[in-house]
Amino acid sequence: MANTNVVRLPSTQKTRKAAKAKPLSARMTRRIRMQHGAAVLLGVVAAAMTTVSLSHIAGGVTHITHAAVPEWQAWGVAVGLDVNYVAMEMAGVVAAMQHVRDRLHRLTRIGIPAVMGFSMSLNALEFAAGATNAYELAAGIAMGVILPALVFLTFRVAATLATYENPFHTSQGANHVESQDQYDQETTGARHDRCRDQSILECG
Repeated sequence: MANTNVVRLPSTQKTRKAAKAKPLSARMTRRIRMQHGAAVLLGVVAAAMTTVSLSHIAGGVTHITHAAVPEWQAWGVAVGLDVNYVAMEMAGVVAAMQHVRDRLHRLTRIGIPAVMGFSMSLNALEFAAGATNAYELAAGIAMGVILPALVFLTFRVAATLATYENPFHTSQGANHVESQDQYDQETTGARHDRCRDQSILECG
């Protein structure tokens, strides 16, 4: 026979409320807009350098094959090399899930250096094609190596600025930071200390 005299006691365990996203202050909104503006500027610069690199790679393919391949094939190789390693790195940056980023990293840590190596070699060949002495040859090779690396780095910084998540706009960030007001007070205080000996125009 069931016991009907059992009284259920109220639970004393407190339920945790989900952290609410705080509205962004005007100062934080302005800084995020400046961050996105810097990302756009860096993206334009990286796109311009990529155009130069594409032209050099296509010219390098034509130079190696003595114009035996059609021009569209040379440009196809250029796009396949330069846009390839940039797109692979961008995929790792914008991936939404951490396990996807981890899996992409296992692939791109080998693929990106390999593809970039071909891009560097063809860029160096084209830069140094008109060299008349050892100094010009060394400078051409150095420029050919630096250009793809600079394209990669610029796109990486631009993508990071464009996709960086505001820690105060998510519940996850609220668990790590007490409040945006505290953050504003700390950064404002540090800014005043840093600008104590500077002019109003430089720190306004």
